[in-house]
Amino acid sequence: MKKIFIIFILIIITFILSCKKDSEETSKTILKETVECENDNITWLNGVALIEGKPRFLEPIGTLHLSYKYIEKCKTEILKNSVIMMTSDTKKLFLYDSKKNDPYSWLTKTKKVLYYKVENCNFYISDDRENWDQLEIKIVDENPPIGTDEDHPAVMIIHLKCKWFEGDYEIIGES
Repeated sequence: MKKIFIIFILIIITFILSCKKDSEETSKTILKETVECENDNITWLNGVALIEGKPRFLEPIGTLHLSYKYIEKCKTEILKNSVIMMTSDTKKLFLYDSKKNDPYSWLTKTKKVLYYKVENCNFYISDDRENWDQLEIKIVDENPPIGTDEDHPAVMIIHLKCKWFEGDYEIIGES
């Protein structure tokens, strides 16, 4: 009976490890199809590509929200471009405004569509796919405290700046 139990446990461990490896390979394949960057010195930190310690581009990390500290500094009730959604398949950014008192609810009528590309290990944004503006990325806080939304804690806060938007945005993790 013990032998059967041990074999069963080994099979489960093997299955779990193979699933994890497949998931990592799929993620790398999607990323290679999404970005153009021939550099073996990339290190990743919560979806941000670092080259020589400097943030250069983002992987398609889903949805970014303005950080609570940044929102507190805003003087208007409507937060411009407070939500950024990234797609990997169409290389689009969807920007939404929100209300200061409810920053996680999007004002859908304010939707703006931009396009992005990663070229020469830099992140570029355009509204027409012809004129590209390089996105400036800075890490504000690698280990932010858990804010008011414990279900969607920020794992890192980054400052993003281009001609269409600027702000400190939270990269959201899973609880």
